[in-house]
Amino acid sequence: MRTSATPARFRLLSRALAGAALSAGLVASAAIPAQAASPSSTVNFSGAGASAPALTPGTDPYNLLNTAKSYSGTPYQWGGTSPSGWDCSGLTQYVLGSHGMHYPRTTNAQLAATQTVAAGDQQPGDLVFFMSGSNAYHVGIYAGNGWMVDAGRSGKSTSLRQMWASPVIYTRVLV
Repeated sequence: MRTSATPARFRLLSRALAGAALSAGLVASAAIPAQAASPSSTVNFSGAGASAPALTPGTDPYNLLNTAKSYSGTPYQWGGTSPSGWDCSGLTQYVLGSHGMHYPRTTNAQLAATQTVAAGDQQPGDLVFFMSGSNAYHVGIYAGNGWMVDAGRSGKSTSLRQMWASPVIYTRVLV
């Protein structure tokens, strides 16, 4: 069942659900096509063929995604938390903070502070966590069609790029 992404609905969700879902093993394997289309003009919400309009600044659910995209080119800095340089969780923490949401610093703590979304129900603006067992080792902001904005790694700046691995967990930020 799909529900609308309203702030009031998210406020009602318990942060404990994310931890419970992780404990229960609700991990989605991402099937990423080798030549997935860039989401620069359209975004596929669920892989079922439905496309959304072009990303528009200030339009829900694209706020977080567009803010993250605006920092393209920011260098990767392990442990960094500002536009002068950040790592993956530093980027997501900064972007969330710029929207008035105060989230933890580390990838695993951010995973525990968000609502797990069933595979196939992910939307642009959701967070995507790359998993190794029960440990999240990377996070980005989902852009649709197997693409995300992330801080990359050493030598790779913040950019829109294809997701490269699975399994992943998609989560929705609680506001």
